[in-house]
Amino acid sequence: MKTTLKRLFIFLVVTSNFFIGLPEAKALVQKFDLKIAVLNSTSHAIEFCFDEQSCKLLEANKQTFVDAYQTDNQPQRFVDKVIPGSFFKLCDKTIPAKQMLTEAVLEKAWWRNYTYKMTISEMDYRLACGDVKQ
Repeated sequence: MKTTLKRLFIFLVVTSNFFIGLPEAKALVQKFDLKIAVLNSTSHAIEFCFDEQSCKLLEANKQTFVDAYQTDNQPQRFVDKVIPGSFFKLCDKTIPAKQMLTEAVLEKAWWRNYTYKMTISEMDYRLACGDVKQ
């Protein structure tokens, strides 16, 4: 199981440079029978967990993700704390995550000097992180 987890984390870190969409993340969680998912872009990160074990695992491996995303002279922005249950923390705000897996949609994504906008039906990403210029 440890090897499987390690491979999953490596896979998430590598592929998330191009942003892993929520449906793909959900499929990964189901495939590996792991109640955990980490979604990153070059400037933001969303970390969420569904039970005590997966939340502890996220906390324990957070530095791995932080190190992986330090590129050039632009420190990456990561959530401060993983919150178990039906909430997650994004841009210093605690947000209900009830509909997140099914309703969050990636609208635009670019590499490096560009940003992305994510729409979440009940909690707009922009309300948490500020409006994103297109």
